[in-house]
Amino acid sequence: ESLRLLYVGITRARDELILAARRKHTGEVQAAWVEELAGAGGRPVLQWPSPDQDSPAGSRAPLRAGDQSFDTLTRVLDPEPAPESPARSAARKPATRYLQPACDTPVKHPPAYLSPSSLITAPGAHGGGEDADPGNGGARAVGRGNSEAGAGGAPGVTLFADLGERVRLAAAVDETALGTALHAVYAAAYTGISEARLLQVAQRLLEAYGLRHAAEPADIVHSHHRLTNLLRSRYAVQHMHREWPVSLRLENRRRANGWIDLLVETPGGCLIVDHKSFPGQNAAERVAGFAPQLQLYRDAVEAAGAGPVLAQLIHLPLLGQVFEVNG
Repeated sequence: ESLRLLYVGITRARDELILAARRKHTGEVQAAWVEELAGAGGRPVLQWPSPDQDSPAGSRAPLRAGDQSFDTLTRVLDPEPAPESPARSAARKPATRYLQPACDTPVKHPPAYLSPSSLITAPGAHGGGEDADPGNGGARAVGRGNSEAGAGGAPGVTLFADLGERVRLAAAVDETALGTALHAVYAAAYTGISEARLLQVAQRLLEAYGLRHAAEPADIVHSHHRLTNLLRSRYAVQHMHREWPVSLRLENRRRANGWIDLLVETPGGCLIVDHKSFPGQNAAERVAGFAPQLQLYRDAVEAAGAGPVLAQLIHLPLLGQVFEVNG
């Protein structure tokens, strides 16, 4: 994000661009944004101008950026005088007076933004309404009322498909790292990618997350293929959107922002698919806890006019199963 803002700030100037930094007594330029621009080996991309002399009007000196050179007017500004001590300042100025609050008890407002994943409930914790998650602030979609966490009691969970064998894993695996790697592989499986390229991506991602010996890249790629083959066998799939961003304004003026792992378009509507890396027992009970998150995705999709949502699916690639969640 900081690099994006730096790019925007530098490239939007039309007539004049002012760069500010602090020069240490050693002559080295110090600034957080300068340190962001580093090349191979961590060496800075910018070579700061070194004027022959410091003058109030400034002096011409070249600024080098990589193999390019830009003529600049460089000025060295003297530091401001040290601020007056708080004791002397307080002796000269009257004490600041503040208005009293309008009420004795402060009003507690929920955060302005809601993450759909924050609505996930623990196994067996359904039907609790807002008490099930005091921090959700009443996550209810405008005009629907279905996105409130825990509304309507326990959700219905049914086995949608058994995809076959489990993905073989090493004895000890970091589930969080594995889940992130799985999502990254599935997101990289864009339409038209070759099998060899996808295998290469899977191998590099597993290595990047320290999971090279935890699972075979071919097994991860196969788990993706058997899911997409299942969806194409049951629906007339038109498009598959991976890591699709959604946003929804809620009744309490909060905004829910999230990413749907896989949004599938068909002539009759959409499918919402969420990948979960849970490898253990009691899968159906665990899946039920994701119902509020899926409902929020559904409300966002239908509010955007992309509905109706035909099914809300939880894909458990490590178990080789897909569950459908209703309610």
